[in-house]
Amino acid sequence: MASLSKEIELYLKRRLADQEAGMLEIQRSLLSELFDCVPSQINYVLATRFSLMDGYLVETRRGGGGYVRIVAIPLESRDDMQALLEAVGDAISEREGERLLKRLVEADLLPARTADLFGSIFKDRVMTLPEGPKASALRAHLLRQLIATCTAMNQSEEK
Repeated sequence: MASLSKEIELYLKRRLADQEAGMLEIQRSLLSELFDCVPSQINYVLATRFSLMDGYLVETRRGGGGYVRIVAIPLESRDDMQALLEAVGDAISEREGERLLKRLVEADLLPARTADLFGSIFKDRVMTLPEGPKASALRAHLLRQLIATCTAMNQSEEK
């Protein structure tokens, strides 16, 4: 049986996929009731599975009429890719790197096998260097290069 977090994630992604506008707005209290959980469980799912790295923008409002709004952010233009590059920044954790690779696969910008290869070299145990840059900075540098290459490859295919 899937974990409660996974069930909530899948439910939200199914609902979002059903929306033509790529946006879902739902009350947090309704989600809590539906899954028989506390609102903090919903917050956890939103924070760990619906971030910019995962391809989503989440807006929440608390209180009686509070809601959760999830917007899917596509990777279709150069500007989208530039925003992703900026999100990577100068350092990125192993977990965030995995999420970004997954997003590139889902956007058909990177084959799954290639993402698996990159993911294997981005592991903290592999990135540990006796001297030199920290693993998170090196991982970010490599991911920025990967995104730039995907962007260039995508543009050449469009011509």
